[in-house]
Amino acid sequence: MVYRIALLSFLGLVLSGATTARGDVDLTPIASFYTVDSAKLPNLTFRGAEKPITYTQPSGWRVVGQSKSLLQLIPPQATMADANIAIIDPVEKFTLNADSLPAWKAQASLALPKDLEDSVMLDAALNELKICNHDTLTMTLSYKVSLQKFTTRMVFLVRGEKVWRWQFTALEKDFERLWKPFRESLYSVENL
Repeated sequence: MVYRIALLSFLGLVLSGATTARGDVDLTPIASFYTVDSAKLPNLTFRGAEKPITYTQPSGWRVVGQSKSLLQLIPPQATMADANIAIIDPVEKFTLNADSLPAWKAQASLALPKDLEDSVMLDAALNELKICNHDTLTMTLSYKVSLQKFTTRMVFLVRGEKVWRWQFTALEKDFERLWKPFRESLYSVENL
């Protein structure tokens, strides 16, 4: 049964143009699922350069904003919180190391609201988590918008000429509770 589901998903990707002309990844999600102990679990599949990339969003989170380079996720029963997965062209080419932190901070600032106040970098860590065994840089920033205090955490991963950015933002008071399921979902990424 698992084999048939995987085969049907694979054929669907092939017939829909699973790889793009230049081998880019397309974040337009294709709803799929996988089976574990007779339970069907929802999954998202993205057209990958070599193999389809899969990701399991946190339970109950809504997928919106579908495009080739940005996928937005909304947690249930939360206001002023969202997550996104983006594939970006970096401003400059740099590596994941301590010496490049100022450049990464500048890259992170591009993903913040334009009308923010009091932006502060709270933390930056190399390899706090690995995604598909790839090195990452995690940055946590705090800022205010319209007198509301927000926390955002970004996880960067360099793949070839592109940078993958997983970003989660929420009101400061809700951040840790809502970050946990998003962080756990990052371990579900496969074939990146």
